[in-house]
Amino acid sequence: MNNIIFCYTDGSNFLDQISSWAFIAVQDDKIIHQDSGVLIGDICSIRNIGGEIKAAVMAINWAKTNNYKIEIFHDLEGIAFWALGKWKRNNKWTVGYKEYYDKNKEFVAGFTWVKGHSDSKWNDAVDKLAGKTLKDYKSSI
Repeated sequence: MNNIIFCYTDGSNFLDQISSWAFIAVQDDKIIHQDSGVLIGDICSIRNIGGEIKAAVMAINWAKTNNYKIEIFHDLEGIAFWALGKWKRNNKWTVGYKEYYDKNKEFVAGFTWVKGHSDSKWNDAVDKLAGKTLKDYKSSI
């Protein structure tokens, strides 16, 4: 496995109808990969949490595909706590996230909580990417 890559994750939501997810992979303070997307359907009922979970899953999937080990930086404590079994999983999305993490945890070096909207360069960048993805999707429908 290659060096540990820092992956910043975030999610966004609009009126519990559309959610977005995003992650940015950073190495040596440079973006080496980024991805984002939109979620629709009942997962949006859990607001931005659906996007936050999807972002973490997509970052892990990217790490697995590219044989990386990642540190996941997140501004929702549940991303670490659900995966590590510190919080109860109360719905099918948090249960599914824990199951996915358990099957792929060898690709995750750890979790680091970052306070949202606190001038953290990469957390702010991933927040903007998730927001732009949501805005672009909304304007296309």
